[in-house]
Amino acid sequence: MNFDSKKAVNILMGLVVVAGLILGYFFLFGGEDEIAPSSIAPGEDFNDPGLITGAQLNTTYVTFLINEISNIKLDRRNLESEAFKALDDFTIPIVPEPIGVDIPFGRL
Repeated sequence: MNFDSKKAVNILMGLVVVAGLILGYFFLFGGEDEIAPSSIAPGEDFNDPGLITGAQLNTTYVTFLINEISNIKLDRRNLESEAFKALDDFTIPIVPEPIGVDIPFGRL
């Protein structure tokens, strides 16, 4: 080994040590990760009544939306107005198609 390669190896090893120290610092002294509201932190009881799971949160949100929709009041006079009657009907009839076999994964 000549002098230049020893110097390069020492510089490389120094960089690896510094990078390791920086990563170690962030690993040991870094901030704690935030826990998502729908997840359960270690040590928490699954049967805790105060714990809200993702499914309960979704159910609550759907219930809220249903209540919001039920509060809508429709005026039936709008259905009898000339503007409503002038709307075009763009419905497309659904053509019946042949149905496949009764047992799709059975022998033919």
